[in-house]
Amino acid sequence: MSVRRSFIQPPRKFFGKRINHPPLVLVTSVIAEALECVSTVFQSIQNRFTVGLPELIGHD
Repeated sequence: MSVRRSFIQPPRKFFGKRINHPPLVLVTSVIAEALECVSTVFQSIQNRFTVGLPELIGHD
């Protein structure tokens, strides 16, 4: 139990420090959301390319 508590304790301190700076939390969350959106967009583009390329090569 003591080992588990030591693992749980540091994140709480870390988050406590973060919460003291609300703008920083807001910025990090916004950046995280933006990165997620970008990754999904890139994934969809990649999927389209992987699906579209064989067709393009086949037409040539």
